[in-house]
Amino acid sequence: DAGIARARKAHKMCIHKIKEFWRSMRKRSCHSDCVVAADLKELIEKLDGFEIAVEQASTEYEALMVNYSSSSALIQAYANFYDQVLNDHRTAEKLRAALANDGSDMGEVVDAKALEAACANSASTSDNDPARVKAQRWLDGFSHTILGEEKEAIIALDKKVKASLLLLVLVATSGFIIIDQGLLTQTALRNIEFIDKT
Repeated sequence: DAGIARARKAHKMCIHKIKEFWRSMRKRSCHSDCVVAADLKELIEKLDGFEIAVEQASTEYEALMVNYSSSSALIQAYANFYDQVLNDHRTAEKLRAALANDGSDMGEVVDAKALEAACANSASTSDNDPARVKAQRWLDGFSHTILGEEKEAIIALDKKVKASLLLLVLVATSGFIIIDQGLLTQTALRNIEFIDKT
């Protein structure tokens, strides 16, 4: 019971951290249409706190699942954790289905999640990848509000510059071909005739 209480406490901490993040985000978005760098730093720190809380809760639940995988209260709490915090409804349903089947295939659900976690960890290039990936997804979610029209103008200017460079390369290439065919070929033929005469 003490282990389940610790896991539930960590679970509630995750929910508290994500609520804190969204509350802070709502306050920022109500005051203005843009987000300043200091606010971004604070919001990213809140996301990092959420990530740490998720890791702690996952560790608690996984340790309990190794030792007490037949506990219905633990399985139900772990399924709720997957539903509410990790937003993984499939695994939550698998856990609940395994509980309904008297826990006979509980080991398969836990082993599958351990394998997925191991694959995810081995695919990352550094310890900071999960935080960076989450921060990038988070920034992509509202980046259009940061620059808005300016971003569209920058993209349009970028396209104009690329088109101008392409046009310049085409004109330069065609000019070189014309000069080569016209002037340089005639000069080369005159030089060859001069060499042949001497």
